[in-house]
Amino acid sequence: MSAPEHERALLRRTYLYGVPYRWRCALLLLCIGISTAVALLQPKFLGGTLDAIIQGDLRRTYVLLALMLAATVGQGAISLAETYVTARLSTDLLWRVKGHLYERLVCLTVPVFDRTRQGELLSRIEGDAGAVGGLILRRLQLIPDIARAAVILVLVLQMSLALTGVQLLILPLMYLASGYFGAVLRRLNAANRKLMDRYMSFVQESAAGSREIKALQLEKDRIQGFGALAGQLLTSSVGISVVDAYAGLANMLIGGLGSVTVIGFAAWQIVTGHMTTGQLVTFTAYAGQLAGSLQGITSFRRTRQELLASIERVFGLLDEAAEPAVAPVAKPPPRVAGRLALEGVCFRYESGQPVLNGVSCQLEPGTITGLAGLSGSGKTTLFNLLLRFYAPQQGVICLDGRDIRDYDLAVLRKAIAIVSQDPFFFRASIRENLLYARPDASDRDIERACELANAAAFIAALSDGYQTQLGDRGASLSGGQRQRLALARAILRGSPVILCDEITSALDAEAELHVQKALRALAPGHTIALVAHRLSTIREADSIVVLHGGRVVGQGRHDDLLRDSAVYRRLYQVGQAAREHSNTAARR
Repeated sequence: MSAPEHERALLRRTYLYGVPYRWRCALLLLCIGISTAVALLQPKFLGGTLDAIIQGDLRRTYVLLALMLAATVGQGAISLAETYVTARLSTDLLWRVKGHLYERLVCLTVPVFDRTRQGELLSRIEGDAGAVGGLILRRLQLIPDIARAAVILVLVLQMSLALTGVQLLILPLMYLASGYFGAVLRRLNAANRKLMDRYMSFVQESAAGSREIKALQLEKDRIQGFGALAGQLLTSSVGISVVDAYAGLANMLIGGLGSVTVIGFAAWQIVTGHMTTGQLVTFTAYAGQLAGSLQGITSFRRTRQELLASIERVFGLLDEAAEPAVAPVAKPPPRVAGRLALEGVCFRYESGQPVLNGVSCQLEPGTITGLAGLSGSGKTTLFNLLLRFYAPQQGVICLDGRDIRDYDLAVLRKAIAIVSQDPFFFRASIRENLLYARPDASDRDIERACELANAAAFIAALSDGYQTQLGDRGASLSGGQRQRLALARAILRGSPVILCDEITSALDAEAELHVQKALRALAPGHTIALVAHRLSTIREADSIVVLHGGRVVGQGRHDDLLRDSAVYRRLYQVGQAAREHSNTAARR
């Protein structure tokens, strides 16, 4: 698509946002039209008043002054209505665009999040969304500008063809200046928005990584980094302001040149008797309004280019790949038993070496399957594929003999619950966080899930129990408490498949034993998959799949793998050595 076609497409999509508010747009145009009509009367009244004073006609003078006062009051009342309608329309447009951006944000595919900084996404919602409404309003204001210019042009042509011709000589100069500065400002604004993305990402990372910053003593480095970014943003913003000032100066000089030329020519006409002083005042007032309208028309080109830099980013986010926004289903259909089968699955991330290479294995209902392997062998990636966060480049994954790509996404994700190594919790109470898994759960359901996950005891010890408010990402809980609470949430969800990713990594031996017992109790009605570096977590699993280099190099029970799999035997020996070292250190 060529640049002009791309720009026209952006403008069409932008103006479509105004369609639901067409009656409000019409009301705004009516207010502007009435205000413009009243403004057009003022020069007539002013010129007539001046001529009446010069002629000594006091009665006519007072009548015209009364009309001027009434017009001013009426114009003020219309301006108030115009201000209200404009504010309401711009606010509605802003939040409609933000709503669409947020809907797209929460539905973006995981690969989009992988390659996009969080600060950039926030910047587009907070910094760019207003450009859509801004352009629509500016376009609405352009219509009365054109109408006013046309009416005034007819009036001044009737008064003086020569003076009008002189006035219109500035129009080509204003149009060229607007086009030049508009193109420059669009480039500068696009660069400024990218800098703002970096700034938002930097601040967001600093807040999210506050503990690491303190632990690594990076406060000064981050402050210096902030200063450098702020300096670049300052330079960029000042540059935009300077160019904008030059654009305003150019318009002012062009307009001043037109005014001086008109007044100079008009002075000759007054001296020669072709025009009265009152007519000159009227013409000059109209000429000023005409210049303002022409400046508004030509500056629209510059303003449009400025706003298009942000509008392009808004629609860029709206066009990103997204999953369908689906409502959560109450429960998976009865036919979902939880039998999982992977056949020849190959996967690589957008940039990098293959992570999985021809993986084939089965996970049966009523069993616990462990996934063992070194870091980077593809264990967690398998979970991501099962949830359709990513799609394999080759091979097929089936749930109950049916390709998971054929499932409705809501049904698939209701059928699979996951407990991650670093579980996320919202800033809400423990009870509210658990209810996100199953909104219709009773208090007894919640308590039973927490008992099974060995979380009930520590929750009861909290001052507010289940009403305890959690910090960001559950920061007020220990690592082990967060993992047990995440397991309780997965149990409460009632999914036939439960995926556990390193859920015992932060637990002591006793707590780990409780979790293992809970999972064993759940096994008869579920398909459970466990990823663990600590082989003690999966030792009693019904089946263990050993991954190495993205391939399945062994599958069986613990004792069989110790005998037949060199990779598993090595993992076990490393784990035993680490445990002995830990016990020795503890005794010391």
